[in-house]
Amino acid sequence: MKERKEQMDNYRELLKFSIDYAIENNTFHSLNIINNTECLCIWGAGDFFIRSYERMFKNRNIEISYIVDSKKEKHGQKIIDNIVCISPEKLLELNNPVVIPYLYNGFDEVCNFCIKNHIRWIHKSHFMLDMQDIDKRQLDWFIKQKSKIMNVYDFLYDEESKKVYSYAISSRITYEYKKINYPKIYSGGEYFSPNVVGFELKQDEDFLDVGAFDGDTIEKFLNTTNKTFSSIYALEMSKKNFKELKKYIETKYGSVKHKIEMINCGAWDEKTITTCGDESDHSGISCSINKGKRSFLSSEEIEDVQLDMIDNILKDRKISFIKMDIEGAEVKAIKGAKECIRINSPKMAICIYHNLSDYWEVPLAIKNTNPNYNIAVRHHSNDNSGTVCYAWI
Repeated sequence: MKERKEQMDNYRELLKFSIDYAIENNTFHSLNIINNTECLCIWGAGDFFIRSYERMFKNRNIEISYIVDSKKEKHGQKIIDNIVCISPEKLLELNNPVVIPYLYNGFDEVCNFCIKNHIRWIHKSHFMLDMQDIDKRQLDWFIKQKSKIMNVYDFLYDEESKKVYSYAISSRITYEYKKINYPKIYSGGEYFSPNVVGFELKQDEDFLDVGAFDGDTIEKFLNTTNKTFSSIYALEMSKKNFKELKKYIETKYGSVKHKIEMINCGAWDEKTITTCGDESDHSGISCSINKGKRSFLSSEEIEDVQLDMIDNILKDRKISFIKMDIEGAEVKAIKGAKECIRINSPKMAICIYHNLSDYWEVPLAIKNTNPNYNIAVRHHSNDNSGTVCYAWI
């Protein structure tokens, strides 16, 4: 027991250290690191970077000094916009560079190269997620978050939650020096079998899938329950995704489609119409709410979408399980589901990795709705995506 308490205390100390480090070095947001360097380098001169360059860098006025690549035939060439490609050896001669590894194959090798040679680096996924949340990059804002972060840590349900929470946040805010090994906090069973004592599916769930996309989570739910459920409500705001969702359900699950209600609407804390930006081509984000912050998207990638409160959309329907993966809109959606949560006390599996503040604001929003909720955290991928908050009574 004493050894376990010491281990948990170590997770707490790691988290406190990382917060203080991020405050002192202003590393909690990618743009802060980028703006504090005179030499930003992209590692990877392939198609993935070239497709992303204009939207993710040029249109945001992010200046790239060099592109690094291990292929000798590219060295000295101007890859795009007169940006010259250099070798890894040349990178070592630069003065205090910051590197973003922008490639799929060889990512771990590049990260290890940077760590070995004490080169500051930014995780590509962290950079992409931070670009969605550019408003929260002021130091004063982050300093005020410290008490909230530690408050959530202290009420987490179990030791594994404290470990995952501290590791995930520490990696996000101190990542240019430290590479957290995500496989060490990885666990399977995303959403429905997370290995959390007390969080278990029943055979008659009334399941609400918020951010249903093309039906991928519904398929996982039906496979987990062996199609024994009471009802499914699927919310998807993108018209493109909704069309694919309907086609998928009608084609593959026709025998149970009479128990599945699909709704072309997004979850929010008020009823409104806004725009949805499809960024999948250059950031991997399928569809996220655009409040005028993504002018770099072309008109073909933006559509008007309907948003509403879950309390309005579902009214008096019975809900026993809520899953949310809605690209950073989770806190707003929880606030718009207060009555649903108050009346039904559903189990919840809510993604918390899109915005940095989601790690603590989602658990706090749930507790604010009903303080009796137990809160656990698990991580379900080998990179920074896939961190989920589990809540149940």
